[in-house]
Amino acid sequence: MVEQRFATPRPVRLEVKVAVADVDVATVDGGESTVMLEGSPKLVEATKVELVGDRLVVEPQRKTFTRFFGRFDGSLQVRARVPH
Repeated sequence: MVEQRFATPRPVRLEVKVAVADVDVATVDGGESTVMLEGSPKLVEATKVELVGDRLVVEPQRKTFTRFFGRFDGSLQVRARVPH
């Protein structure tokens, strides 16, 4: 499991751009966003999470990743907690 935390005192827009994943999103009190990635180590390693301005983005590391997504063993779970 990989967990990343970001200070997000203002509203944030969550963008999940992975081809296949189980995604769970919830809103929470506070000024911090958390994204947890679980699943196949290769899939977790090939997925990046970053805060770009007011956007919290979850996407493949490389553009070509989506073409090969089906070749990875296992699955990917994305759990995001963002402020209300």
